[in-house]
Amino acid sequence: MSEIDLMTSDNQKGPWLSNEKQRVLLVSAEPWARNVLSLISQCSEKNIEVTHAIDGAQGLYYMSQSIYSGSPFQLLVLTSPLAQIDVQGCIEALRAIERGLNRPPYPCLICTADKLPPDFMACFPQTLHLRAPNSTQAASMVSAGILQVIYTLQAYRKSDDQIAESDFKFTRNQEES
Repeated sequence: MSEIDLMTSDNQKGPWLSNEKQRVLLVSAEPWARNVLSLISQCSEKNIEVTHAIDGAQGLYYMSQSIYSGSPFQLLVLTSPLAQIDVQGCIEALRAIERGLNRPPYPCLICTADKLPPDFMACFPQTLHLRAPNSTQAASMVSAGILQVIYTLQAYRKSDDQIAESDFKFTRNQEES
């Protein structure tokens, strides 16, 4: 069993210590899904807001509303099985919405007890798979997966900001020369 190191130095803060609120949509009909909400709130010091949808249709509604309101979720987490619209249907619909809005794909974390077909991940960019058991242990695995994905997204965002800042300084220095 792997451990997550929550100790950080002052210059390296994870999402659970960041002042920036992270929004996660958890789409799950699993009985352990409420435990994920509790675990995330304990680890994140209230800096991660998790919204829970009980099926695929409700998840797509919440995702659409968040995009429309201008404050989209940073991460979509789906578990299988889902009622009404399955995991693949949710991802396909979300990717269609993104193409229609001409925006990059939202990161998705799919949590299933089974392996996904090999071509599934290739069809959907920005999609990760976490193989989690169909038991109460899944809540801690999914919570750790959510924290890791958010931490990674923040690290990429921070490195992109640093690259953009250095490019701006370089361009400004060239213009002044």
